[in-house]
Amino acid sequence: MGYKYVFGTSVLSIRQALHQTPELSGKEEGTAAFIASKLSMVDGMEIYRNVGGHGVVATKNYGHGGSVIAFRAELDALPISEDSDQSYTSRNEGISHACGHDGHMAILFKLVENLEIKKPHRGSLMLIFQPAEETGEGAKKVSEALLNKEIPGLPSADYIFALHNVPGLEKSKVYLKDGAFACASAGIAFAIQGITAHAAHPEEGVNPLEIATILMQDVQALPVKMGDNVLAMATPISLHSGIDSFGTSPADAQLRLTLRAGTTEVLDQMISEAKDLAKLYAKTEGCNIQTQVHEYFPATVNSAFTAQATQAASLAGIGSFPLQSAFRWSEDFAWFSSYCPSYMFALGAGFDCHPLHSPDYDFPDEITEAGASVFTKLFMEFIS
Repeated sequence: MGYKYVFGTSVLSIRQALHQTPELSGKEEGTAAFIASKLSMVDGMEIYRNVGGHGVVATKNYGHGGSVIAFRAELDALPISEDSDQSYTSRNEGISHACGHDGHMAILFKLVENLEIKKPHRGSLMLIFQPAEETGEGAKKVSEALLNKEIPGLPSADYIFALHNVPGLEKSKVYLKDGAFACASAGIAFAIQGITAHAAHPEEGVNPLEIATILMQDVQALPVKMGDNVLAMATPISLHSGIDSFGTSPADAQLRLTLRAGTTEVLDQMISEAKDLAKLYAKTEGCNIQTQVHEYFPATVNSAFTAQATQAASLAGIGSFPLQSAFRWSEDFAWFSSYCPSYMFALGAGFDCHPLHSPDYDFPDEITEAGASVFTKLFMEFIS
């Protein structure tokens, strides 16, 4: 029995088909339909659609007793034009799987293959193909749907696992860490409404561009206030103001920054202080400032499963290494920790792999087997 029996085609071809048809966060209808159609080829697989958006959840019981083990992959792609000469390059203009979510989905298909080829005698598998990871919305909605038991007949998971490929780490090796795994982050946007004036008499107006510049500097200074040995960042993203006229000061300005921290608590403190700064400037400068928070990601904090993950990697013949510190990027997998004990690890994509979110990034298919093998061994460990 091989992969053709399970899905009618190779996992490699599934990955490349997914790569050709990327869809943005919240618009993953086609990807979800493709996933569901492939999973329907597996005997005994129960499939649930439209979970937390376009999410697909699938379960299969392998025998009496044992735990329900969930594994998560992401459906969405990025608004990045691909720069590639591969035969399977993106067909959707301006959109690509530049973060490797197509590869993460393929790893779950390979996990199913492994379990179908050598079926366990107990335990249940849950696959979660989650929408809208890139915007920080999908995992929250999916985990809430699971917590609230909104899907009749769906069992509750006892544990959930995920991985992310990471260029610059040794190919097909896994990197493991209890506790803080990935940073918390959020986008903060300030809409500043001023009063125009003749450029010769700026004192007669309220210049929102000047206020935005000072506010940006103050927000950038917030990480220092968080204390020594605290990971905190404030990165300016955009500043827009004014019209093509040298004779008039601008009427409004829009300022955006990304705040990032090693813990959710520090992130929340920076957001609060940034909002207070906006209120202060609105009062002292006589302008109106609206503040909004976007793409909020809590910190991803792993349950203490590194010992079991190390054992799983060893049984799979995969090298493992300890992570010394959390990744600075964010992952909305963090929301699943409110659903059940959760654990995420990094899968090395190789030193020659282009960076994530770059136009020439392409998931290295050679690492699919390693990721699926570790998942398979984790399943066998945790069903007992």
